[in-house]
Amino acid sequence: MKQLPIAGEAFRPFKILYSTVYYREVRPTFVVDISRHFDRRYKAILAYHSQFRSTGKDKKSKVDIPLDRLHHEVNLIARYYGQMAGVEYAEPFLSKEVMQVEDVVALQVRSV
Repeated sequence: MKQLPIAGEAFRPFKILYSTVYYREVRPTFVVDISRHFDRRYKAILAYHSQFRSTGKDKKSKVDIPLDRLHHEVNLIARYYGQMAGVEYAEPFLSKEVMQVEDVVALQVRSV
């Protein structure tokens, strides 16, 4: 994109993280606590309401979740991943690279 006539320096990301929120068959590498931001996140999703089917019976949209079930599904998924980390709501991510940890004792999730 550095060939485009736009202001600013070219940027290459150091790390690529993949959201696995709707890929339940993929176990995430880590989750991020989104409890404080859950309501704001849901409102942001609703900004794209035209992308969702209006009801579960309507098949015109390619989005799997119909609008009438959206809140339930978003809440259920975030709570599921939150439970994995011992928080109310969490967002799952996958990193394909090995991540370095400075202090394993400082990791917040319990193993037992």
